[in-house]
Amino acid sequence: MKKVITGFSIISMLAICCNFTGPESKFENAIVFLGGTNWISRTYLDSLDTYGTPAQVNNARCLEICFSHHADSLCIIEGGRNISVFKVSFESDSMFQISGFEESKHTLFRLSGGGKILSYHDRVYGTEVYFTKLEKKYAVKNISGWQSGSELFMNERIFAANYWFLNPENKPSMHVVFTSYGEVAGLANYKSFQVCYDTRCSSNSGLDIIRLSDGKTTDRYNWQWSSDTLYFYSIVYGSSKSSPEFGRGEEIFKFIKKL
Repeated sequence: MKKVITGFSIISMLAICCNFTGPESKFENAIVFLGGTNWISRTYLDSLDTYGTPAQVNNARCLEICFSHHADSLCIIEGGRNISVFKVSFESDSMFQISGFEESKHTLFRLSGGGKILSYHDRVYGTEVYFTKLEKKYAVKNISGWQSGSELFMNERIFAANYWFLNPENKPSMHVVFTSYGEVAGLANYKSFQVCYDTRCSSNSGLDIIRLSDGKTTDRYNWQWSSDTLYFYSIVYGSSKSSPEFGRGEEIFKFIKKL
């Protein structure tokens, strides 16, 4: 009789456990779609296609959203560098909110398109901002414990390629490589590069900025594409702290993509 009672008790406990819905399983579909994923602003990428370069984009920010594996928190990375972390509060499987973003109390996000589209209303520009998933292969850079993918993605989109360095006679003289991982080979002993993908890091100069480093010192240049030719220019600096830089200087490097 005791065995029967014991068996019945175990079955009852299993049934209760299976029917229990805790806070993590309540929005199981959302956790499946969002947990451990990275998203990049599709609105920014569309604006970049329209305006040409990051410094010319004036209606969107280069934002990446990274979710924790349980989707109970997220971080927002701007321009591949500046990071802010928020706790996620789910409203439903397709809606959640965070507090303190954009200097507002609550910002509501919507998940749609079968889990492929994420969006929120931008109070600064008065528009809806849409995000698209980044492939997991891009999330390789650790920023304060979060795996970020936007910088690798943007480097691949704009810079990563094999080039010929063009000498003053406009003839190919050296093989130069810019990789998606921010590495440089074949150029004046430089080892790495970092691009400003957000207008805020251009110091209000309106210039597209790239930083080249040899591991000890860093030089800054203005970059510009013209068809398949990439130009690097010096930056002309002002004479006071209120005007640290104000324009493009002389041409320093010129590259053309290898076919």
